[in-house]
Amino acid sequence: RVYPLLFYMRWITIQKTIHTIKNQWAIEVIVIVSISVLVIGWVCWTSFIPQAPRITVFDVGEGNSVLIETRHHQTILVDGGPSEAIVPMLGRALGPFRNTIDVVVLTNPLPENLTGLTAVLSRYRVGMVVDTHWRILSAPYQRFLDSLAALPPGTAFPLLQGSSLAIDGGTMTALWPTAEVLNAPILPLGPEGSGGVKDRSLVLSIELEGRRTLLASGISASTEAILLSTRQMTRSDVLLVADHGSRFSTTPKWVGAVHPSIAIVSVGQKNTFNHPAQSVVVRLHEVGARVLQTRQDGAIQLTMRASSINVKTHQ
Repeated sequence: RVYPLLFYMRWITIQKTIHTIKNQWAIEVIVIVSISVLVIGWVCWTSFIPQAPRITVFDVGEGNSVLIETRHHQTILVDGGPSEAIVPMLGRALGPFRNTIDVVVLTNPLPENLTGLTAVLSRYRVGMVVDTHWRILSAPYQRFLDSLAALPPGTAFPLLQGSSLAIDGGTMTALWPTAEVLNAPILPLGPEGSGGVKDRSLVLSIELEGRRTLLASGISASTEAILLSTRQMTRSDVLLVADHGSRFSTTPKWVGAVHPSIAIVSVGQKNTFNHPAQSVVVRLHEVGARVLQTRQDGAIQLTMRASSINVKTHQ
């Protein structure tokens, strides 16, 4: 009589164990399915659901890097900063499942804008690369050209004054340089910082949701004066201040013509140039601009709507 009882108790124990295992298996399946649904939903939301366009100025130090995300998730990266730090920044901004950037733009071939783009070309699939097609002799630029050569033929396109690139919900227009400027010899830097490589930078006007953003890259006061004389300049809601707020740029006439409501200075901590110049900051405040600096505010994200621009900092 003892053995049947022991057998019965053992059988009960086995049944309970099987039941427990089934419950655990069911719970694990439910958890896995729930996580999968959440991931798929998140991917669909971030990839297909229309959003308000966003412009992010990354905190890359003494350099520039600007990400534009349109309503239907087209991505345009303008410059990449002076290091490979832009790659994890992009990963956080775009999410872990996004491995494509539609358009990459290089405004000038200096390391402060170029180095990060070389890393981006290696990490992301890039649909189009835009620059002035002006070549200089330097090791960083040669590495960029080598990365560019690895992309499919027909990926690289020049953009010069008067040319526009249609983007989702708007346009990106080159205000500078001209072909004549690119073909002229580089002069020694003038007393106001003019005549160098930076005065051959791409200056871009980006229109999204009826809002205009001006990316002034590294131009000096002399190029600002030329642009003002051509009457191309109109008011812009947002200004990426030229040359990190250098005293050689952002003249009173330039500020008066652009008249931004938001001015952003991409600048490094404790930089040796004392950027931004206090005179530039005062000048921008005088026209009512809200002045933001990446060294103080971190990455700066603007959500562009017809009725307003929402500012979010990531310090």
